[in-house]
This record gives sequence, C-alpha cells and structure tokens, in this order.
Amino acid sequence: MPLLLTMAFLCGALHASQDVQARAQELMDQEDAPGAVTLLERHLKLEEGNAQTLELFGRALSEVERKDEAAYWLGLAREQFERANSKRDLSRVEKALAKADPLAKKRIGFMIGLVRDLTRAGDKLVKSGQIERGLQLYRQALPLAEGKARDQLELAIEKIVSANASVDLDAAGTGSAEEGGGELRELDTDHYRLRCNLEQPVIELLGVTLDDLFANYVEIYFDGNAKRAPSTRPTVRIHGTWEDMAALWTDGEPSPGLGGWWSPGSLEIHTFDGRTRGGSLQGTLETLFHEGSHQFMSAFVKGSGVPTWLNEGTACFFEGAQAMTDGRVLWPDVARGRLSTLTNFLYQDNGPKLAEVLAYPGPGSYPGNFYCFGWGLVYFLQQWEDPETLRYAYRPLYRRYLDESMGHPAQSLQLFEQIILGEDDPLGHADLAAFEKTWKDWILNTVQPFHLSLDQQQLERRSARGQRYLEAAARVSGKRKAPVNEEELLRRALGDLEFARARMTESGKLKAGPLLDMVNVLEELDRPRAAATVLEQFLDAVDDGELELSVKEYETANRRLEGLDRGNHALRSMRSRMKTQYKRMHGLLTQYRESDPPLTLRAYTYASQLNDVFANFKDWSDETAALHSAAQESGLIPGKLTALTGPSEQWMSIQSDAPKRFAVLDDGFELASVQPHGRIHKGVDFGADYELRGRITRLGETHRGTAHGLVVCGAPEGDWFCVGIGHEGNVRMWHLILSAPGSTRLKPAGKIVLETPIPVDAQPVLGVRVSSDGSLEVSIDGDLVGKAQMGFTTHTKSHVGVFVRDGEMRVDQLVVSD
Repeated sequence: MPLLLTMAFLCGALHASQDVQARAQELMDQEDAPGAVTLLERHLKLEEGNAQTLELFGRALSEVERKDEAAYWLGLAREQFERANSKRDLSRVEKALAKADPLAKKRIGFMIGLVRDLTRAGDKLVKSGQIERGLQLYRQALPLAEGKARDQLELAIEKIVSANASVDLDAAGTGSAEEGGGELRELDTDHYRLRCNLEQPVIELLGVTLDDLFANYVEIYFDGNAKRAPSTRPTVRIHGTWEDMAALWTDGEPSPGLGGWWSPGSLEIHTFDGRTRGGSLQGTLETLFHEGSHQFMSAFVKGSGVPTWLNEGTACFFEGAQAMTDGRVLWPDVARGRLSTLTNFLYQDNGPKLAEVLAYPGPGSYPGNFYCFGWGLVYFLQQWEDPETLRYAYRPLYRRYLDESMGHPAQSLQLFEQIILGEDDPLGHADLAAFEKTWKDWILNTVQPFHLSLDQQQLERRSARGQRYLEAAARVSGKRKAPVNEEELLRRALGDLEFARARMTESGKLKAGPLLDMVNVLEELDRPRAAATVLEQFLDAVDDGELELSVKEYETANRRLEGLDRGNHALRSMRSRMKTQYKRMHGLLTQYRESDPPLTLRAYTYASQLNDVFANFKDWSDETAALHSAAQESGLIPGKLTALTGPSEQWMSIQSDAPKRFAVLDDGFELASVQPHGRIHKGVDFGADYELRGRITRLGETHRGTAHGLVVCGAPEGDWFCVGIGHEGNVRMWHLILSAPGSTRLKPAGKIVLETPIPVDAQPVLGVRVSSDGSLEVSIDGDLVGKAQMGFTTHTKSHVGVFVRDGEMRVDQLVVSD
C-alpha cells in the first residue's frame, strides 16, 4: 500500500506540473499573458519548476512589462538549460533574456572573465604550494562557472580534496575530540610537542612561533649556546576550555585567574584557548611565552633554588615577545599589562619597595602585586641602553647574577647589591635607594611615554627611534669592532617599524617610508617571506589609491615581490586583478541602477552572485544590503524554496512519548499518533519571516478531536505553534506548550471557519506565512483563507515540521519559502 501510494503521488505531482504548464501555454497562445502570470505565480509558490516552466513564466512577465522579474526567471531557466547542455533551448532563452535585460550579455561575459581569472590565480597558488588559498579561489569560481570551465573546476577541487582526505585520515588517529573544545591535534616541532584543541593552521603557526622564540630563551639563559639548551622536547598542552585545563590542577582549588602552568616533573606546559573564555589567542600566546621561560629556568638551575623575582620577572619579560605574520618572533618588547600596573603603583607610591621584591624568599610564586615589579627589574637589566654607545649595558651583570644566584635564593638581595650595584655598575649607583630612583625615573619618563602615551605620540616617538637605529646601523655597516653590530641595530629598528606598521594599519593611515624601511630591514635580516608580506601591503595601498607610486616604480616593486616570494606574488597579482574586476562589476551595477526603468532585482541578484568573491572589499556588505532592501521594498524578491527532507535523525520532538509511526520517505513523511505529537527539522532554521507549505493527505479514520497539520514555529527547547485541519474540515490552531523536559500540554489557539470545509478525501496544500510579530496568513491551495496571531513573536531561529493528533497522515512537498 505505501509503495502504491507513493507512486500515485509521484504521478499526480508530475501530471499536475505538466497540466499547469500546458494551461499556461494555452493562455499565452490566447494572448492572455496576465492569466498565465497569475497561474504560474501560484504554481511556483508550491514547486520549484522545471526550465520550461521558468522560461514560460519569464516570457509571460515580459509580456506584461514586468521586465525586471522576467529577466530573473529567464535567468533561472537559462541556468537549467545550460546545465542540461541543451544548446537550442539555451540560445532561445538567451534571446528572450536579452529583450528583458539589455545588460544580460555583458553580465554573462563578465562572469566568464571572472571565472577565468579566479581559476588561473588558483592554479598559480596551487603550483606554488599554497593549496588552501588555491582551493578557496576554485570554490569561489565554481558557482559562477559554466560548461567546460565548471567541469575543470570540479575536477581540480576533487583532486585536492581527495589528496587532503588521505592526510586527514592519517592525522585522525593522533587525537580525539574533547567535550567543550575543538578536536585534539598534535604537531611535533624541532623543540616542542604540541597537543592542542585548536585549528590546524593555528597550531602550525604556533609551532613556528615557539621554535623561533626558543632562540631568545637560549640567548638569555645559556648566553646563546644552543648546545647547553634542554634537549628533551616539552609538551605544550593547550586545552579547549579553562575548565578542561583546571581539572588537571593538583595544588588545591584553582584560582579563577589561573592562565596556565609549567610542570617540571612531566615536562608539560598547560594553558587553554582564551577565545572560549571571552579572550583571545594573544592572551594564550603570552601565557605560553611566560611558562616557556619557566621551562628554561628549570633546565638552567637543575633542581637548585633561584630568586623568585628573577624567575618570575624573566618569565614576565617574555610576555612582551611579539610574533609577526610569518610566525617569527621579535625580541621581547614591553609587556603592556605589566607596565600599566607598575606605573600606577609608582605614580601612587603605594606598591612594594624593590628591597621587598628582591629579598622575597620563595619558593615558587610571590604575591600578585610583586609581579609587575619583577618584570620592571628584568626589563631594566635587559633593555637599559647606553645613550652614547647604544649598548645594553646591564645585560652582562644580569648574566652574572643569573649564574651566581643559582642555589642561593636566600641571598637574593645581597647578591643584587654585590653584582648589579658593584664596581661594574654602568651608572655607579651608591646603593639600592639610588638605583631605585634611577629605575623609577626610567620606567616613568622613558619607557612609559613610548608605550602607554597617546597613540599618535607613541607612533612619532617610536618611528623617530627606529630611524636612529637605522642611521646607527648604516654607520657601523662593515665594522667588526662596533659597540653594537649592524644586525643587532637592525633588529631593534624592526621592533619600532613593526609597531609603526601595526598602528598605521589600525588607523588606515599608511605611510610609504616606514613600510619600505621595514621591507629593507627584513631583507637584510634574511626574512624574505615577512618582507614579501609588508611589500604586498604597500602595493595594495597603492592599488587602493592610499599611496602614490609611478608606473615604473610600481613595476619594479612588483618584480621585487616576485623575487621575495613567488606564492605571495601570485596571490597579490590575483588581488590586483580582482580590484580591476571589482571596478568593472561596479560599472555594470551602476548601469542596472540607471536603467529606465531601473532593474532593481537584477542588480541585487548580480551582486549576491558575487558576494563570496568581493565580500572583503570595503563597503561591499553595506552595498549589497542596500540593494537587497531596495528589491525587498519593491516586492521583487521571490522566496527561496527549502525542501524539508531526511534523514529521520534530523527530526526531533519535545515530547518524550513516541508516536505510533514516524517515517521519512524519499518524497514525503508519514506520521501517526493517538496523543498530540509533532516533529521539527532541527538541522534547518529560519529567521523572522517565512512561509511553510505542504500537501496533506489524511489517512485512516477521523474522530472528534482528530487534527492533521504542520508545526509552523518551534524551537528545540521551547514552545511550538501548530496549524492544521480539524476533523470537521476547518482550519484549527494549537499552542503546544513545553511544561517540563519531555512533557507538553496542547492548548487550542483559535480556528478559521471555511466557506466550504475540506473534504476528508481531499489532498490540500496547507500554507502558513509567519511574520516576525507572530502574525499568520493561512492559505489552502494558494488561496488566502484567514489571518491569525500566535500570541508570541517568532523564535530567533525558528524550526518547522509536521503535527498530528488522534490520526494518521502523509505530508508531501513540504517546503519553506523565505
């Protein structure tokens, strides 16, 4: 019986579609285009329509001078004919399309050119090893492609996805998904074993960053001698959430402010993805830099005690390390959070004295208000610069103190006075009080203005200092016995240039000088990929008209970029070409707007087709939103049909009692239940306004109270509103209230009495348009039969489905138009 019923419905639907098309053609032959429009408009609200029906509708609309809408439907017909490779039909519909939309030929030609450019750029990126970027361009081009171009793109995408699938299978055995976080992924680098609940690209960049920072740790702890560095790779464990991390904390109740820790016994650094707690990955990175310093201190002291201020101060010093876009790390700059806290204490003169910090006995951490002071001490010893020679004059004394204080934490203050303030003190301080005065003045009047002043002042100061470093580097170039060598001075300049670049990027006010200086410095330091990234930013600014460059200089800079990084050059060439295409697209968009009458719908659909390609362009989202609003206000946007299908696992109920039967078939649904029962599709949700339609066939006997219908607005964990056909053939409504998990009560919510009740053996299409304010418009077979109110506004994400009470039914052609 079910099989025969299914075949009957299939044949009935096919015949109905053919009958509508034949009747519409008759009306057109009788020169009754308005009648054909009315007939097809109603039909296409219920079904998507084949190419012939769409073409017929487009021609009928054209006859009644609704050219904009005609072009829309003829365009859809053209797409179907093109995919079917029906050349004769394609030629015919394109002629009709050109009459409705004189710009159609230009539009098609533009799309062909755009697909060609995206495909060629993708080919170059894939060839240069940038597989993901190339794949992204292929996928952007695919929805716009036709014929052989589409076939080639599908083949290229399949080839890449197949190759990557084998890699993913290999990686799948190395980790598992953890509750509350992303998938656990593993990566072994030269110096670390990463075990992280993070995205693969993030882990790979993190690996490069930590390996590069390793050299800075070696510089401070082992005086640059990598042979003395720890050879056993520690595990860096980044948990998906703070709760996952805190569950492994063994030293009492974890503090809410706990960011991570270093475990010397198991050689593990623990932290978490800061994004899952309202923070960012930058905060996670700073914690890693801090705890990574503790790992090196453990390796250095080999079980001996170490002054707390030195251990924690050096770890805080590394929080200021700055990772660049290529994953490489600059020497630590100011840890802004530590500086901000320290300056507040110093201005108010209410923090601990240096003597207290230096003499803190330990072991382990010290009070929270000591941390910024420990950072400030280490920052001074590492970064105080002799104004004449530019030497970091206190670094040798820091080195001595590190060596000689090992195993003598109780003598921390005494050793500081002997070593730092001894006869080799570059500033010749008489005692700790004199040192504290110098240190406080340096923090407040030298460091603070460079890092915590107004942005423009910081930019000017650091740009000027960067230029001084560049000039000093030029003076010592080629000299072997300079107080500070050229490479070191270039590295210092790079820190200030990167700061300037970041601030200019944030403000949108780029200057050519600092960018080009940075490119030159990065090339001198043998970092071509980073140089290419900055040069690309410079050329993009020229393309956008933010900076000026002659044609010859532009060509020279482009060749330089290609020499630095061929893959980056391929990407930039594509971006440059896209900017040209963007201007062409805008020209056509303007022509659509200025058409007489304006082709508002065609302008919107043209822009929406290109949304994935141009989404990152400035003001694009605002422009498409304006086009959408204009088309919507004119009542031109047809609803997008979403067919609701299986699998059955996607259909859920808020009721714990199972129905007698719920079956998801190839072309419909069957639901039978004595008690009120509904199912919604949890995998598809809708916004504020939409229309649900479905053909209902009532099966078996009906009784007083029997109802067959639809869930028109529901939430997986909230109330539902149902509309259906009552036992007497009128439209009835119910509010299905979730009173407790799995428990509901059904409350009648009104009815619409029809002039002619629906016979039991009829198969009506029940339609319900739902508006954001909770209002409903109910139709039977496309005819409005009444309006109603749900009594509540729609859910943010509304789900829909099927509903029955004391009965059995089949629902076909269940679709949503939004």
